[in-house]
This record gives sequence, C-alpha cells and structure tokens, in this order.
Amino acid sequence: MPKVSVVIPTYNCKRFIKETINSVLSQTYLDFEVIVIDDGSTDGTAEILNDYGSTLRYIYQKNKGQGAARNVGIRACNGEYIAFLDSDDMWLPNKLERQMALIDSGSSINFVYCDVEVFEHLSGQRLFLAHQLFKPYEGNNIASKLLINNFIFSCTPLINKKVFEEVGYFDESRLLQGLEDWDMWLRIAASYPLAWIPEPLGRYRIHDANMIGNSNYDPLKFHQQWIAVIKRITEIYPQVYAPVYSQAMSNAYWNTSAKLLSKSQNSQARQLLYSAIRHYPLCSKSYLLGVLSLMPLPIVQFILKLRQFYRKFYGVNI
Repeated sequence: MPKVSVVIPTYNCKRFIKETINSVLSQTYLDFEVIVIDDGSTDGTAEILNDYGSTLRYIYQKNKGQGAARNVGIRACNGEYIAFLDSDDMWLPNKLERQMALIDSGSSINFVYCDVEVFEHLSGQRLFLAHQLFKPYEGNNIASKLLINNFIFSCTPLINKKVFEEVGYFDESRLLQGLEDWDMWLRIAASYPLAWIPEPLGRYRIHDANMIGNSNYDPLKFHQQWIAVIKRITEIYPQVYAPVYSQAMSNAYWNTSAKLLSKSQNSQARQLLYSAIRHYPLCSKSYLLGVLSLMPLPIVQFILKLRQFYRKFYGVNI
C-alpha cells in the first residue's frame, strides 16, 4: 500500500491539469498514489487523463462540487496520509519529501502544511508568498487565529487519514462551496495541533476562472459563505471559537467592505463597516476605513493597493 494518497479534484480544468499532475509525478518522494476525481467535466479533461494510463486512478462523477469530489477521493484512498491538490495548482518537487521527513521525525504530527508561491498564470511571475499576506501559525492553539483568517492554502496540507474519521468529511453543500477547505481546517485545528514548514513548496495559480483572479467574482456572495463558516464552526466548537467569534465576524465584514469600496460601492461598504464596528468596536482599522469611504474612488483604490503592497513585501499588517 502507498504511504501517501494524492487527491486531485477537477472540473473543466483541461488547460492546467497536465501541469498539476506532472508536478506530482515529479516528486522526489515516491511512495504515493494519484487519484483524480473528475466532477463532471465537459471540456475534454477525460481525454487528457487517459494518456496517463495506470499512473493514476481516474474516477468520474456527475457534478456535485469540490467538497463532494474530495470526499470521493478520501474514500478511495489506500494511503495512510492524504494530500489534496486542486487541478490548477502545482507542487515543487520536494513537497512530499519535506513533509514526510517531518512526520517521520518522531513527533506525533497528523497535519502539516507549508508556505505557497502565488503566481500569475500567463507570465508565471511570482506575485507573493503566502506568509507575506497571512501570518502562519503552528502548534496546539492556532484554531482561534485560523477563524480570523484562513492562512492555509488548500494545496499545502498533508493529513493523516485517521483525522477524517474523527472530524468527518468535507461539507458538500453549495452554501460553503469555495470555503469547504477552510471549514475542514477549522474542524481539524479544534482537535489537533498543526505543523508548519516555512518553505514555499506549493504554487497557487491566479487566473481568470478562480476566486482571486475572476473579475466577475461577487464579494457579497463570498461574504455570505464566509459568515456561514464562522457561525457554523462556532456552534460546533463553542469552547474553542466563541472567544474570538466577534473579532472573526468583524474581520469578515471589514474585508468585504474594503472590496466593495474598491469597486465604488460605497453605500453597501458602509453598511458592512457598521456591522464590523458593532461586532468588534476596538478595531481601529474599521474607523480608518470609514474615513476612507468618504474619499474619491482613485484615492480609495490607491490606499488599498498601498496597504496590500506593504502587507506582501514588508509583512506589515495594516
């Protein structure tokens, strides 16, 4: 039996799937299997996957969403550990080797993640490393920090399969689609310590069809999903998440408000900002954003971009 099972859910990702699979097959750690779950693709993905023959296991299902596809992969796994990789992302060759070396070091590690290089798909240019945007944490008490910001990219974790027997499988409802991975990490963090490798061993692709690169992305729809995750996970694990519930809710409202401001939707932005302040009145950046909402759009966009620049390149969380 393989030590590691690599689960790759895919849906109409023909243009990227070969790079993704090849990055797995190029791993320096060799004791793994590859399982691709095709979630109802209609773009010719199957024909590309057929070229790999017995190198991977191909499972087709009618379109049910990413959470359902990942669950099919978990059930099909033979490995002791499971790694997930979306079909538009990639790994560096030593990703599994570095993670398994940490797991085999003698420590009781059931979840290990790593840093990520975020890149633009047309040029291949690195935009930033994940830790420049979100501060990573490790150990037993990171759950509360994870509720405020999801700092774990889905292409990074390597997880002991037994963990899913305790916390359950990925949520399959459409309500959480796109955030079912964060929901899962929160459930795991409530019960298990998480280990971190400070190396960019994964590559996250920004393109026109994913959440970050899509110009048609609806921040209000995403906001509803974000709030739904916070509320649900706090109800399930109140002893872990209730102490930071208000701060997490405030952060969700603040981030959506900032996105709406950048789109010149000032009225809606202010409504959400009031909710951010109501949930967590001590957050000074909410009041600063309120002042910003009264300024002309070019100034708003410039200041928000400046904030993002400082976060990415100087690690200043302003």
